[in-house]
Amino acid sequence: MSTKMPGMLNLPHSSITNALYTPQGVTFLSLKSSHLRGRGEVSIYLPASAQGHSDLSLIMLLHGVYGSHFSWLYQAGAHTVLEKLMAEKQLGPFMLVMPSDGLTGDGSGYLEHENKNHEAWIVEDVLLAIKHHFSEITERSRIFISGLSMGGYGALRLGIKYHQIFSGISAHSSITDLDDFQTFIEEDIRSKISEQTIHESSVVYNALKYRDHLPPLRFDCGVEDQLIESNRSLHALLR
Repeated sequence: MSTKMPGMLNLPHSSITNALYTPQGVTFLSLKSSHLRGRGEVSIYLPASAQGHSDLSLIMLLHGVYGSHFSWLYQAGAHTVLEKLMAEKQLGPFMLVMPSDGLTGDGSGYLEHENKNHEAWIVEDVLLAIKHHFSEITERSRIFISGLSMGGYGALRLGIKYHQIFSGISAHSSITDLDDFQTFIEEDIRSKISEQTIHESSVVYNALKYRDHLPPLRFDCGVEDQLIESNRSLHALLR
Protein backbone atom coordinates (compact mmCIF):
# COMPACT_ATOMS: atom_id res chain seq x y z
CA MET A 1 0.00 0.00 0.00
CA SER A 2 1.36 3.42 -0.89
CA THR A 3 0.65 6.91 0.35
CA LYS A 4 1.20 9.63 -2.24
CA MET A 5 2.37 12.98 -0.92
CA PRO A 6 2.84 16.15 -2.99
CA GLY A 7 6.44 16.57 -4.04
CA MET A 8 7.47 13.22 -2.58
CA LEU A 9 8.70 9.97 -4.09
CA ASN A 10 6.10 7.41 -5.11
CA LEU A 11 8.05 4.43 -3.76
CA PRO A 12 6.17 1.62 -5.51
CA HIS A 13 7.24 3.18 -8.83
CA SER A 14 10.80 1.97 -8.38
CA SER A 15 12.96 -0.90 -9.53
CA ILE A 16 15.79 -2.50 -7.56
CA THR A 17 18.40 -4.94 -8.84
CA ASN A 18 18.60 -8.59 -7.81
CA ALA A 19 21.64 -9.38 -5.66
CA LEU A 20 22.10 -12.65 -7.61
CA TYR A 21 23.19 -10.71 -10.69
CA THR A 22 25.15 -7.74 -9.35
CA PRO A 23 28.64 -7.46 -7.83
CA GLN A 24 28.72 -8.22 -4.11
CA GLY A 25 27.41 -5.32 -2.09
CA VAL A 26 26.26 -3.31 -5.12
CA THR A 27 22.63 -2.32 -5.69
CA PHE A 28 21.09 -0.10 -8.36
CA LEU A 29 17.78 1.71 -7.91
CA SER A 30 15.62 3.37 -10.55
CA LEU A 31 13.09 5.73 -9.01
CA LYS A 32 10.21 7.82 -10.24
CA SER A 33 10.44 11.31 -8.78
CA SER A 34 7.89 14.10 -9.01
CA HIS A 35 10.75 16.52 -8.44
CA LEU A 36 12.48 15.31 -11.60
CA ARG A 37 9.21 14.78 -13.48
CA GLY A 38 10.61 11.42 -14.43
CA ARG A 39 13.06 8.82 -13.20
CA GLY A 40 16.38 9.13 -11.47
CA GLU A 41 18.93 6.45 -10.67
CA VAL A 42 21.07 5.60 -7.65
CA SER A 43 24.01 3.25 -7.07
CA ILE A 44 24.48 1.87 -3.56
CA TYR A 45 27.36 -0.01 -1.97
CA LEU A 46 26.75 -1.84 1.29
CA PRO A 47 29.85 -3.67 2.59
CA ALA A 48 29.21 -7.27 3.58
CA SER A 49 30.51 -6.48 7.07
CA ALA A 50 27.87 -3.75 7.44
CA GLN A 51 24.84 -5.77 6.41
CA GLY A 52 22.32 -6.02 9.21
CA HIS A 53 23.84 -3.15 11.18
CA SER A 54 21.26 -0.84 12.68
CA ASP A 55 21.66 2.95 12.43
CA LEU A 56 24.48 2.55 9.89
CA SER A 57 26.16 5.78 8.76
CA LEU A 58 25.84 6.83 5.13
CA ILE A 59 28.10 8.77 2.78
CA MET A 60 26.42 10.37 -0.21
CA LEU A 61 28.82 10.85 -3.14
CA LEU A 62 27.85 13.36 -5.85
CA HIS A 63 29.37 13.00 -9.34
CA GLY A 64 30.71 15.70 -11.64
CA VAL A 65 29.59 17.00 -15.03
CA TYR A 66 29.04 14.45 -17.79
CA GLY A 67 28.83 11.65 -15.20
CA SER A 68 26.03 9.67 -13.60
CA HIS A 69 25.27 7.38 -10.67
CA PHE A 70 27.84 4.79 -11.80
CA SER A 71 30.77 7.23 -11.79
CA TRP A 72 31.95 6.71 -8.21
CA LEU A 73 31.80 2.91 -8.49
CA TYR A 74 33.07 2.24 -11.97
CA GLN A 75 35.21 5.28 -12.77
CA ALA A 76 36.71 5.91 -9.33
CA GLY A 77 36.39 2.60 -7.45
CA ALA A 78 35.09 4.31 -4.32
CA HIS A 79 33.88 0.99 -2.91
CA THR A 80 37.38 -0.50 -3.14
CA VAL A 81 38.78 2.51 -1.25
CA LEU A 82 36.15 2.05 1.45
CA GLU A 83 37.00 -1.64 1.81
CA LYS A 84 40.74 -0.85 2.01
CA LEU A 85 40.23 1.78 4.73
CA MET A 86 37.97 -0.56 6.67
CA ALA A 87 40.54 -3.38 6.43
CA GLU A 88 43.22 -1.00 7.74
CA LYS A 89 40.95 0.00 10.64
CA GLN A 90 41.06 3.63 9.50
CA LEU A 91 37.32 3.79 9.00
CA GLY A 92 34.23 2.09 10.34
CA PRO A 93 31.56 0.67 8.04
CA PHE A 94 29.50 3.05 5.92
CA MET A 95 26.96 2.70 3.17
CA LEU A 96 27.89 4.58 -0.01
CA VAL A 97 24.95 6.21 -1.81
CA MET A 98 25.71 7.58 -5.28
CA PRO A 99 22.76 9.24 -7.04
CA SER A 100 22.58 10.66 -10.52
CA ASP A 101 22.25 14.45 -10.53
CA GLY A 102 18.93 14.27 -12.38
CA LEU A 103 20.60 14.02 -15.81
CA THR A 104 19.78 17.41 -17.30
CA GLY A 105 22.14 18.58 -20.06
CA ASP A 106 25.85 18.30 -19.23
CA GLY A 107 24.96 18.62 -15.56
CA SER A 108 22.19 19.98 -13.36
CA GLY A 109 24.43 21.52 -10.70
CA TYR A 110 22.14 19.83 -8.16
CA LEU A 111 20.10 23.03 -8.40
CA GLU A 112 16.40 23.74 -8.61
CA HIS A 113 15.65 24.41 -12.30
CA GLU A 114 12.44 26.04 -13.45
CA ASN A 115 10.95 22.69 -14.49
CA LYS A 116 12.88 20.16 -12.35
CA ASN A 117 14.06 20.31 -8.75
CA HIS A 118 17.37 18.44 -8.68
CA GLU A 119 18.07 19.72 -5.17
CA ALA A 120 14.95 18.15 -3.71
CA TRP A 121 15.64 14.94 -5.63
CA ILE A 122 18.91 14.59 -3.69
CA VAL A 123 17.91 15.70 -0.19
CA GLU A 124 14.39 14.25 -0.16
CA ASP A 125 13.75 11.50 -2.71
CA VAL A 126 17.08 9.69 -2.61
CA LEU A 127 17.26 9.57 1.19
CA LEU A 128 13.63 8.52 1.49
CA ALA A 129 14.19 5.66 -0.96
CA ILE A 130 17.33 4.46 0.82
CA LYS A 131 15.54 4.35 4.17
CA HIS A 132 12.66 2.50 2.52
CA HIS A 133 14.79 -0.20 0.87
CA PHE A 134 17.56 -0.68 3.47
CA SER A 135 16.78 -1.43 7.11
CA GLU A 136 20.37 -0.54 8.02
CA ILE A 137 19.58 3.16 7.47
CA THR A 138 17.30 4.70 10.05
CA GLU A 139 16.37 8.12 11.38
CA ARG A 140 19.33 7.77 13.76
CA SER A 141 21.87 7.12 10.99
CA ARG A 142 24.47 9.84 10.46
CA ILE A 143 24.57 11.17 6.90
CA PHE A 144 27.65 12.72 5.29
CA ILE A 145 27.97 14.30 1.85
CA SER A 146 30.91 14.52 -0.53
CA GLY A 147 31.51 15.14 -4.22
CA LEU A 148 33.88 15.95 -7.07
CA SER A 149 33.82 19.09 -9.26
CA MET A 150 30.10 19.75 -9.85
CA GLY A 151 29.50 17.17 -7.13
CA GLY A 152 31.85 19.09 -4.83
CA TYR A 153 29.75 22.17 -5.45
CA GLY A 154 26.61 20.18 -4.66
CA ALA A 155 28.17 18.75 -1.51
CA LEU A 156 29.27 22.15 -0.21
CA ARG A 157 26.07 24.00 -1.06
CA LEU A 158 23.59 21.29 -0.03
CA GLY A 159 25.62 20.19 2.97
CA ILE A 160 25.61 23.75 4.32
CA LYS A 161 22.02 24.57 3.38
CA TYR A 162 20.67 21.31 4.81
CA HIS A 163 22.91 21.25 7.87
CA GLN A 164 20.11 19.61 9.84
CA ILE A 165 20.50 16.52 7.59
CA PHE A 166 24.25 16.27 7.02
CA SER A 167 26.77 15.59 9.78
CA GLY A 168 29.82 16.52 7.71
CA ILE A 169 30.97 17.74 4.28
CA SER A 170 34.00 16.85 2.15
CA ALA A 171 34.52 18.23 -1.37
CA HIS A 172 37.17 17.76 -4.04
CA SER A 173 38.22 20.12 -6.87
CA SER A 174 34.90 21.87 -6.45
CA ILE A 175 33.02 24.26 -8.65
CA THR A 176 32.25 27.14 -6.30
CA ASP A 177 29.73 29.28 -8.20
CA LEU A 178 27.83 29.57 -11.48
CA ASP A 179 30.73 31.19 -13.32
CA ASP A 180 32.84 28.10 -12.65
CA PHE A 181 29.97 25.84 -13.65
CA GLN A 182 29.36 27.59 -16.96
CA THR A 183 32.91 26.85 -18.16
CA PHE A 184 32.11 23.11 -18.19
CA ILE A 185 28.69 23.00 -19.85
CA GLU A 186 27.20 23.93 -23.22
CA GLU A 187 23.85 25.08 -21.87
CA ASP A 188 23.29 28.54 -20.37
CA ILE A 189 22.67 27.58 -16.75
CA ARG A 190 21.26 30.99 -15.82
CA SER A 191 18.48 30.58 -18.38
CA LYS A 192 17.31 27.42 -16.61
CA ILE A 193 17.06 28.67 -13.04
CA SER A 194 15.17 31.46 -11.29
CA GLU A 195 16.63 34.78 -10.22
CA GLN A 196 16.30 33.71 -6.59
CA THR A 197 18.22 30.49 -7.26
CA ILE A 198 20.94 32.50 -9.03
CA HIS A 199 21.14 34.80 -6.01
CA GLU A 200 21.41 31.89 -3.59
CA SER A 201 23.64 29.65 -5.72
CA SER A 202 27.12 30.45 -4.41
CA VAL A 203 28.77 28.43 -1.67
CA VAL A 204 29.76 31.65 0.11
CA TYR A 205 26.15 32.90 0.17
CA ASN A 206 25.05 29.75 1.96
CA ALA A 207 28.06 29.70 4.30
CA LEU A 208 27.27 33.25 5.42
CA LYS A 209 23.54 32.60 5.75
CA TYR A 210 24.05 29.48 7.87
CA ARG A 211 27.33 30.47 9.50
CA ASP A 212 26.08 29.58 12.98
CA HIS A 213 25.08 26.06 11.89
CA LEU A 214 27.95 24.86 9.68
CA PRO A 215 28.69 21.13 9.84
CA PRO A 216 32.36 20.06 9.95
CA LEU A 217 33.64 20.96 6.49
CA ARG A 218 36.79 20.28 4.46
CA PHE A 219 37.69 20.70 0.81
CA ASP A 220 40.75 20.25 -1.38
CA CYS A 221 41.86 20.92 -4.94
CA GLY A 222 44.82 19.85 -7.05
CA VAL A 223 47.29 22.66 -7.66
CA GLU A 224 47.16 22.06 -11.45
CA ASP A 225 43.37 21.89 -11.52
CA GLN A 226 41.67 24.74 -13.40
CA LEU A 227 39.49 25.32 -10.34
CA ILE A 228 42.39 25.90 -7.94
CA GLU A 229 42.07 29.70 -7.84
CA SER A 230 38.34 29.52 -7.20
CA ASN A 231 38.99 27.12 -4.35
CA ARG A 232 41.70 29.35 -2.93
CA SER A 233 39.28 32.28 -3.08
CA LEU A 234 36.61 30.24 -1.35
CA HIS A 235 39.10 29.28 1.37
CA ALA A 236 40.03 32.92 1.93
CA LEU A 237 36.39 34.04 2.06
CA LEU A 238 35.49 31.30 4.53
CA ARG A 239 38.44 32.27 6.74
